[in-house]
Amino acid sequence: MNAQYFLTFFLQYSKNFCNANPNWLDLYYQDKNWTERFISRPTSSSDKSEFGNKFLSFSEDEFKYRTEDGTIDLAFSRKSNFYNNEIETLDKSKISDFFWPKQYDLILEHENNIKCSWQELLKLSYISAKLKVLITYNTKNDLKTMELENRIMHDNLLEVVKNDIAFDEYLLLIGSVQNLKITWRYFIEKAPNTVSDEKQ
Repeated sequence: MNAQYFLTFFLQYSKNFCNANPNWLDLYYQDKNWTERFISRPTSSSDKSEFGNKFLSFSEDEFKYRTEDGTIDLAFSRKSNFYNNEIETLDKSKISDFFWPKQYDLILEHENNIKCSWQELLKLSYISAKLKVLITYNTKNDLKTMELENRIMHDNLLEVVKNDIAFDEYLLLIGSVQNLKITWRYFIEKAPNTVSDEKQ
């Protein structure tokens, strides 16, 4: 899985979510409600995230996911990355709903307030994963503010990527509401220097 593959899923998910939820704009301006409906509730689970379940259906590979896995909002790992043989020898009554991957394929952080999202970006940099995704949102809909916030976040992303010795790939998604539709600006970065910047 790479950033472009995940981006294809994400843009379709976002569009479908808004189409299926006529009150999405009300949710959008209520941070907690938006996060809980769009991504997941802040509880640890392997099957209660609509976002996670939709990704499992979309993906050609077999993944497992966990919401609130340690400090991560949402983590995915291929089923082949799990300690299946070792787990089978343990008492299953004590480890129901286990999530012990050998490595993460994807970790995702969701932060409604772009002014705090640099902290989430740093958090992503501490953990090894093939793809690291940060979803955040512009504070205002005026072009000048959005451009400034996007530039600052992209600059922060470049600093993080520059110091990433694992050559992980990063996807930064910044949402905003324009003409009663949610639009996404995204940046894809991979150490040492691959850049893509598009607006959807």
